[in-house]
Amino acid sequence: MVSEMPYCYRCGKEIEANATFCWNCGTQLKPLVAPPSSLRVPRIAVRPSGVTILAVLYWLSAIAAILVGLAYIAGITYLVPLAFLAVFWILGAVLIALGILDIMIGWGLWSLKKWARTVAIVLAVVGLISFPIGTVISIVTLWYLFKPEIKAFFA
Repeated sequence: MVSEMPYCYRCGKEIEANATFCWNCGTQLKPLVAPPSSLRVPRIAVRPSGVTILAVLYWLSAIAAILVGLAYIAGITYLVPLAFLAVFWILGAVLIALGILDIMIGWGLWSLKKWARTVAIVLAVVGLISFPIGTVISIVTLWYLFKPEIKAFFA
């Protein structure tokens, strides 16, 4: 069985399993003397700026999808024949559902949840078919989310 190398919680570089300090940034990884359990401070993870940008982009996408979905459901009834009205209502409901999904993914990325990274990767793979702009955005998203130091933040 192959074990994964641990990563530094500060810079994300691979470190030896028994290392006391990170070789890259010098962060102390293991306390030299373990503090009493009553004095332990919870670890504060600093969110990478790229993850913050991805979360905000998901939220902006959610706002756009929900507004267009509401326009399809409410506003388009005056512009289309009654025969096509059901099609626009279905499209509007799908867009609103996608907007809600984008809100949840944005929150998950903001909170560094592992499931959000996985869902963002799946949606980026699906987005590869949206040539040319969606393909470029998806490639950059996949490249970023597969970087080892970013992957370590979601562990």
